[in-house]
Amino acid sequence: MTVRITALLLAVAGTAAAQMLPPGALNQSATSDPGADIQVDHVIDADGVIHAVWASQVPLVSGSGTDPDIFYSRLEASGWTLPVLVNSYGLVDNVLNLDERHPRLAIAADGTRYCTWQSSHDIDGAGGETDVFAAVDTGSGWGPVEFVNDAADDNTQWVDDTVPTIVLTADDEPLVAWQNYNHVFGDEDIYYSIRDDGSWTAPAELNGSPDGGDDWGPVAMALDRFGNLWAAWSTDNPNLGLGADRDVVYSFLSPGASGWSAPVGVSALAASDSHEDLHPAIEIVDAQPLPEIHFVWSSAEPVINATVGSTGGDLDLA
Repeated sequence: MTVRITALLLAVAGTAAAQMLPPGALNQSATSDPGADIQVDHVIDADGVIHAVWASQVPLVSGSGTDPDIFYSRLEASGWTLPVLVNSYGLVDNVLNLDERHPRLAIAADGTRYCTWQSSHDIDGAGGETDVFAAVDTGSGWGPVEFVNDAADDNTQWVDDTVPTIVLTADDEPLVAWQNYNHVFGDEDIYYSIRDDGSWTAPAELNGSPDGGDDWGPVAMALDRFGNLWAAWSTDNPNLGLGADRDVVYSFLSPGASGWSAPVGVSALAASDSHEDLHPAIEIVDAQPLPEIHFVWSSAEPVINATVGSTGGDLDLA
């Protein structure tokens, strides 16, 4: 089991009433470098070790340049290890407008590390649009870059695949979901692929039928103890009976199922509200007799009830 946290300045709870300790820098060059370190993703493995990936404009590895690249480090007894380059082509892609962003990390039970990210670099004929890639570290270092969204088949400026997220299936195989934007049709959908026996499956649509409107990532994903995969994202699909505003919906993929369930609105107000709901997160509580699936998201809906009152039209957490 792995646990995900997100921060670049990391603070941990002390023993006195769970008081947070002062934050400490993860990237060792923090006190001297002039570049940006952003979009960090942390995972705690089964042994309690914290692992991190992030995008950096700092040449943390000689030759990586000042374009954003993906780096990895972990917290050991002596502190954070020296950053390691994840995208192997980072030594030859030193062009500022061709960059890597939005890394996400997962760690299997056997310790294998999987990292996915988006890139606008033309890798082996992938083209100049944004694609989703991955790399695997089985313990001897990060391996060659792998196509996730079948990048070689859409190498035009008209399709962008962005903001990937990753979760491990019940078989401990990585599943990556991302937002696909077809500029020709003006349509945004959620796609996914699973790394099965070392190869990524053909991308398939996650947001299902009936399609309509635009589906936005990043997709929140989690696995329950029965092997069901849960996903949540934001959509303004008018065919779901939730109106034309943007709502957070969820779907699940059961073991052995041929596809994801039909999307369902998370909020009880989804069919009647008229403001945007965005940026969902999922947490699963291993309750009995059934797991509890908890969703959190940001909402511009002015919720009115006896406890909360009116939250106004700004974005608040629901």
